[in-house]
This record gives sequence, structure tokens and C-alpha cells, in this order.
Amino acid sequence: MKKFNLKTLLILFSSSFIMYSPNQLYAQTWSAVGDGSVITNTVESLAFDGSTLIAGGSFDLGNDESYIDKWNGTSWSSLGTTSILGSSVLALEKYSSGVAVGGAFNYIYNWNGTSLSSIGYIGANTRAFTLDGSGNLYQGGDNDKVEEYSGSSWSAIGGLFSASIYSLVEYNGDLYAGGHFTSVNGGGTTANYIAKWNGTTWSAVGSGMNANVNALIVFNGNLYAGGNFTTAGGTSAKYIAVWNGSTWSAIGSGMNSYVLSFALDGTGYYLYAGGDFTTANGTTVNHVAFYVGGTTWYSLGSGTNNGTNNDVFALAVDGTDSYMYVGGSFTSAGGSTSIQRIAKWSIPPTRLEGVGQVIDNNSAKIYPSPNNGIFTVELHNPITNSKIEVYSILGQEIYTAKLNSTNTKINLGQPSQGIYVYRIILEDGSLISSGRFNVE
Repeated sequence: MKKFNLKTLLILFSSSFIMYSPNQLYAQTWSAVGDGSVITNTVESLAFDGSTLIAGGSFDLGNDESYIDKWNGTSWSSLGTTSILGSSVLALEKYSSGVAVGGAFNYIYNWNGTSLSSIGYIGANTRAFTLDGSGNLYQGGDNDKVEEYSGSSWSAIGGLFSASIYSLVEYNGDLYAGGHFTSVNGGGTTANYIAKWNGTTWSAVGSGMNANVNALIVFNGNLYAGGNFTTAGGTSAKYIAVWNGSTWSAIGSGMNSYVLSFALDGTGYYLYAGGDFTTANGTTVNHVAFYVGGTTWYSLGSGTNNGTNNDVFALAVDGTDSYMYVGGSFTSAGGSTSIQRIAKWSIPPTRLEGVGQVIDNNSAKIYPSPNNGIFTVELHNPITNSKIEVYSILGQEIYTAKLNSTNTKINLGQPSQGIYVYRIILEDGSLISSGRFNVE
């Protein structure tokens, strides 16, 4: 997570290229990834191999940069003789032997950092990969089965699905599959668009959904599903739903259109969603948004130019947790038409830092949390010349005040519901304590 010392902050605040302001400790921005000359069509999959970004999609340049390419932070370059692919790359997964590459072709390939080579015949499109807790690689797609890779061959687990598999993830020790199917185990078990494998058999996940499940991810101890559906477990859940191990639930009013992809930031604090939607629980979030819990979603950018102007199919965080990379069919991001089909978004901090190390994060606390914008700051050992700063989840400072007693009541006025970050600092910027709280 990006940290700032006092010198860095002064440089940022005084720079002629103003990206930060005195009341904004950390600003999020969109940036281009290359000049657009290589990625000329839809990006459908992203993965990191160390610090190298691998992008796959339907961009056909008639050369070895067709369908898949790699970005080293400065420029795009070929993965070698990629003409063996012949069509769109739909799925990428970093695993122990390299990066697995699947798509609209009959084989799965491996990128070992030097070249692409086949690691098995599948006979149909591969649309999803995942790893289990032991690092074993699985694939699913249009051959209507989930297969595990042994290191030399692929073998099916359980019987056939009734239709394609679009997403895979492990949750609570079981393997979950989402897709276009309505039955599993060769038609012997009804499972509406989502199923789980317990090591012996496939079974339904509640009563499932009423349409496709396109994406699955685990966040905050629950399973999140995104797709084309508008009900989950028989109740209204528009395009996104949460499974807690026994029941399905909605997130507020949901999205207004399909969810196609998920990703977490490197700390697992933020959940990102991409797709065809333009609102999330009533908030304008054009095709991509992030979430920390509750029912509130946050846009990537502000005003009418937040997000992208078309669908987001793929998301991936870099190894330093500085940027979320976004791929899709869009031709602008953050209102800039120079950012097309692939972009990067600077990830907001999970905790605002001060100069040096935290003196004692147990020396102060705030309560209650959640609150309505009114709360108490309690200093266990009164510290003179200290103050509290409160920031929105996007890094905008909304409040600051001196703390002159052991217990100080804070009134933020009427802040919007959501997550807020606070820090308690000394005059020299040394950080006494920091954390976050909910306003409901």
C-alpha cells in the first residue's frame, strides 16, 4: 500500500502538476496503459506474472501481438509466436508453472516467461480458471465440465454440466462454479446457474439464480456472485448477490445491468466489480465500482466522467497494490478518449499514514462505530498538540479538529452514509492512531 512521508506530501502539494490538494491526502486518477496502438479491440482477461501484466482479448493485429500481449510498465511486447492461438483469449490465471492461457480455441497454453506451449487439449472454449487452497489449477468453459490439471493432463471432476461454465472459485473448502447451466452430474441434479463440488459430487447452492452467473469471488468471508440474474435464492437480487454459506441476500437495490468481473485489491479490503451496469444501489458508477461492505458502492472518479463509457470485462491488481487494471470494450475512462480498452486506476489507501511509524495504535479509539456522524475520541494518555483528521473513502478531507482533552466529542454535521478513515496526529505529522468507521 502506498505510503507518504512529509517530504513526499510537500512535493505532491506544491507540484505544478496538481493532482493533490491540501484537503485531499490521496487522489485517485485514471491513467492510460500504452498509447492504444497495440490493444485495438476488447480486452477480456488480465493477469499479473510478477510485475508483468498479461492482457488477453479479441485484438487481432495480424502478427505475434494478436490476442495476447504483455506490459512491463513501459511498453507492450509479444509473448512469442502467439499465432498458435488463432482466436480470442478469454481467461488467464497465474499458477505455479506460469500463466495459464485459455480462450476461443481447443487447447490450454502455458506462458512460462519465455514462450507459449500447449498443456492439454480441451476441445472447446475455456472461459474460467481458478486455484484451490493447495494451488491446484482448474478450468471450465464450453466443454460443460470442470477439469483439474495434474501437471501433465486434464481430468474432469464429477459429471457433465448442462451448459457452459463462466466462473470458478473455492469457498469454505468447496469448489464453486457459475455459468449458463441449470443441472449438473450429467443432468441428475438441478443446479440453477451455480453449483458446488465437495470433493465427491456437485450440488445446488440454495435454489440458485434465474439467469447466468458470470463472476464469483470471496470477500469478507462470503461468496459474491455477479451475472445476468435478477433473483438469487428466490428473492430479488439484481445482478449481484451474496452467499453466506446457507442463504442468498441482495446488496441494496443491486445494479441496473450485468456484472461481468470481480477483483480484490491486494489487502482484500476493497471489492471491485466491472460490467455493463451504470448504477449500483442507485449510485452512478459507470461500468466499474468498488465496495467495502454494507450497501454503498463507490465510483472510480467523480461527476459524469466517472468510470468508463462501455463494458468492463476484466480486472487485476498489480503486485504493489498501487493500481487496479481495467480491461474491456470502452473507448474512454474518466472522460479521457486517450484511454481505451485498458486503463489503470490508482487504488485508495486502506489506512491514511503519517510520518514514520504509528506511535501506539492502542493509545486512542473512537466510539461508537457505526455512528451517525457524532462520536467520541478517547485518548488513553492525553497528548498535547494532537488533532484528528477525517477523510472520505476517496481520500477527501471532510473534518479536522484539535484534541485538547481525554475525551473529545466530534460532530461531522450530516455526512453521507459510508466508510470514513481517521487519523490522529501530532504537529510534526507523527501518527498516533488511525482506522476507519461507518456512518449509517
